[in-house]
Amino acid sequence: MTNKSPASKKTSQHVVAKGYLLQFAGPPKGHVWTYFKENGIIRDGKPYQTAKRRHFYSMEDADGNWDVRIEDLLSEIESAGLPVLRELIAGRDIKNDADRKALALFIAASLFRTNAMRQLNAERHAWSREAMMRDIASSDEKFNAAIVRLEEVEGKKYSEEQRHGLRQSMRDSSNYIFEVPKERTLEMMLLGMEYAAGIFFRMNWSVGRCQQPVLITSDNPVLQILPPKGQRASETIADETLENPNLQITFPLAPDRLLVMAWRKVPPTGFDLTDRQIAGENRTRIIQAENEVYAYAESEELSALIAELKNEAPRRAALPGPLKSEVRVPK
Repeated sequence: MTNKSPASKKTSQHVVAKGYLLQFAGPPKGHVWTYFKENGIIRDGKPYQTAKRRHFYSMEDADGNWDVRIEDLLSEIESAGLPVLRELIAGRDIKNDADRKALALFIAASLFRTNAMRQLNAERHAWSREAMMRDIASSDEKFNAAIVRLEEVEGKKYSEEQRHGLRQSMRDSSNYIFEVPKERTLEMMLLGMEYAAGIFFRMNWSVGRCQQPVLITSDNPVLQILPPKGQRASETIADETLENPNLQITFPLAPDRLLVMAWRKVPPTGFDLTDRQIAGENRTRIIQAENEVYAYAESEELSALIAELKNEAPRRAALPGPLKSEVRVPK
């Protein structure tokens, strides 16, 4: 099943919205500067040339046709959300709930459309499969029933030795490689976007400003900030969800504007970001970036900071338990 629009024109797809990157384009050419963490390369280019991947959101059918409906959906989300984003940059208030919902969905898409979130969702899926296998292996009744179904599907009988080996591998999946289908990660992306948009809509919003265009963004632009463990009301897995009352979301709207969302009270819109806040935002966004950091201008200071932080491990949402298998996600 394919979209009727020519897929050939949608081969290159942006993991970060090009209309969003346009807000970080600097004079005189209107270019965005891309800093690559892995190799230290710095490159400037037009927003439409930046953060592109081949068929990142497309699905290929058996005949080699590309279904680009998710790319079309993301374009619709951008068309609705970007005008509201520009209103906030200009210092104007959001006029109505429809505009607030449009920008909430845009930010939710910015969170879930990334490769980093696709990998995390794949690991969550793999963890659930591991848990299911351990549960089956822990019960004679469940395991024997599963073997009967497997033998029916494969049309062969398993020996006692084969059954024992299979059960052991289900108990310990450290030798497994889970390749999570691309369509499954995209389904999880869409569900996550819908869930997060509702959360973001209900949070308190404020826009902070800085006097110079020094805020950066990245290929993983939405920060989820929680107090360190030991400084939270509880220490359960629920603390990792977007509904954690201590959670703060930050999203740079432009090099001199930062959107802050939280369940708790936020400063009035138009508050001045301190040098410490700006430095903290930039440092954390570099650490959380998968590989690409985007900036308004070329900067030796920024390049040195990225080199300093490139090996820092990003904070990741916790899984419900340890993941033993290797997880691979088709691009």
